[in-house]
Amino acid sequence: QQQQQQQHRLMPHPFCTLDPPILTYRIKQCKDWHDAAVLFAQQSQCMNHINCAAMMTHLAQLGTCIRTRPVNWRSFVAQVLATSKPQLSSCSPRQLSNMVWGLATLGYNDWTSGSSSWTAHWQEQLQRQLPTANCRDIANILWAVATSVSSSSGGRGWAGGSRQEPLVLQQQQHVLSDGRLQQELLSALHRELPNSSPQDVSNTLWALATLHLNPTPELQQYLVITAQAHSSALKLQEVAQILWAVAQLKIQPPTEWFRELLLKQVSHGVGGELKQCGGVGGKCQQRKGVTWQLVSPGGGQQQQKQQQQQQQQVMAAGSAAGQQKEQQQYQT
Repeated sequence: QQQQQQQHRLMPHPFCTLDPPILTYRIKQCKDWHDAAVLFAQQSQCMNHINCAAMMTHLAQLGTCIRTRPVNWRSFVAQVLATSKPQLSSCSPRQLSNMVWGLATLGYNDWTSGSSSWTAHWQEQLQRQLPTANCRDIANILWAVATSVSSSSGGRGWAGGSRQEPLVLQQQQHVLSDGRLQQELLSALHRELPNSSPQDVSNTLWALATLHLNPTPELQQYLVITAQAHSSALKLQEVAQILWAVAQLKIQPPTEWFRELLLKQVSHGVGGELKQCGGVGGKCQQRKGVTWQLVSPGGGQQQQKQQQQQQQQVMAAGSAAGQQKEQQQYQT
């Protein structure tokens, strides 16, 4: 009886139309997919762009494990996309990025092919909104595309629980393959980098390397400088992501900063992570060994063969980091 009363408090009457702010609140109060599906069935006809983005984000936040979802969860996501399509023209950069972040987190990768009408509308609106996008929006979009493309190619399966990621993703057509959109997105990234967070920079570099995007030398240098400015706040896995990305993009970071950053992570970060992981074997122990090799004396002056070996180790470190990548969770 208490459960039924709670359900009545959560769900509006089927013939009741909620105001958009109240509907957004109700969406965020849904405790599982069933609650979300019932609310969507009742209110989908009156959902605006904020409600649609909130629904997609909340579904992703309900959990990435596919075992917790209904069998027809893909059909439900497709219905949310169909409802949101007419609303895309009203979306802000944050809502556009939140929607694709939700799709990528859920493992719903069909949108990246660029063949769907929803994706075409999303691309058009993104191009219109890029002048007002901030760094977090851009980083979320790049991360979402890279995650979905990597997953659809067999590298990363968020929904299935497997996070094995290939070192090099085979080049393929995706939502950012359009040269004009890609150029405008990278230009917006260059403009907004001063307002970035450490996670924005690490996820952006990882996405650029994963998607085989080729930023200009100026943007590459700016990314390194920005990462250097964030060095005191970078987490260990963010450092590993940056190392893997700069190796893939063939960027040469400043040697002294490179070494100081890694030494600091070894002394302050690896020990704690090893303790959390039990201190024996596994990915954490491997990551410590790779990091120690990178900061050993003479790293900047070693011969070509040893540099190539180090690059392979960096790539391996990035692959390990990809298995434990933190998912960004931003509210609409």
